[in-house]
Amino acid sequence: MDEKGQEILHRIPDSPLWLSGDGVRLVQALSNVLTNAAKYSPPGARIALSVTPLSQGRVRIAVRDTGSGLTKDDLARIFDLFEQVNEGPRCAGGLGVGLSLTKRFVELHGGSITAESDGPHLGSTFTIELPTTNSV
Repeated sequence: MDEKGQEILHRIPDSPLWLSGDGVRLVQALSNVLTNAAKYSPPGARIALSVTPLSQGRVRIAVRDTGSGLTKDDLARIFDLFEQVNEGPRCAGGLGVGLSLTKRFVELHGGSITAESDGPHLGSTFTIELPTTNSV
């Protein structure tokens, strides 16, 4: 992000939210989503991170970018193992395992991940929902 002059705008709660799980894997999942947002966004882009407590002991973490976006076909397969978008502005290499692993890590922690985009060049939003706990 620094190399591309990108900025993260964040909206997070004032008080901490606790998650029960493997901290390394949860950080890896969020890091992958943030890295993808930076990778597929142009220099100088703003990437928005929001953390929102939900009812029923859950939290929503959303990462929104203004980058290359995704087609409906891409959205249908973006979390599949070894899946890559191989054409257009979203072609940036890689093995196609990052989002698949992210989905698996999130699901192993009782959560879910979704991706949304209005189409090519219109950015993307990746939303992770996870259960919270009352303490560490």
